Amino acid sequence: SKPADAAADGSDEMVVTAFEVSGSIDYTKLIEKFGSKPLTPYLLRRLENVTVKRGTVPRLHRFLRREIFFSHRDIEKICELLEGWYGVDPPPVDGEGGGEEEEGTGQQQQQQQQPTTP
Repeated sequence: SKPADAAADGSDEMVVTAFEVSGSIDYTKLIEKFGSKPLTPYLLRRLENVTVKRGTVPRLHRFLRREIFFSHRDIEKICELLEGWYGVDPPPVDGEGGGEEEEGTGQQQQQQQQPTTP
């Protein structure tokens, strides 16, 4: 009877559980409710830097690329650990440093020095 009541009074209450997703979804509220953090373009670059550019995967997962995954827990810690493992610096925060030409050169150097995957 709740969905009928919600439709009758015009409200579009957000309901997100393991079994139901309904209403108008406010992703900011979801992030707050579940205690996660937004998955930012910078964090995706960091993740790409320690996976794709290291040759461990051909590209980031399609759900990451298509922004279906919108929040995370502890991806920053995972990136920090892998950056330490591979001895690489995180990408520049503004995303403008380096350029395509330098990235290609760096990727070739990284492939030559690639340690075994943890």
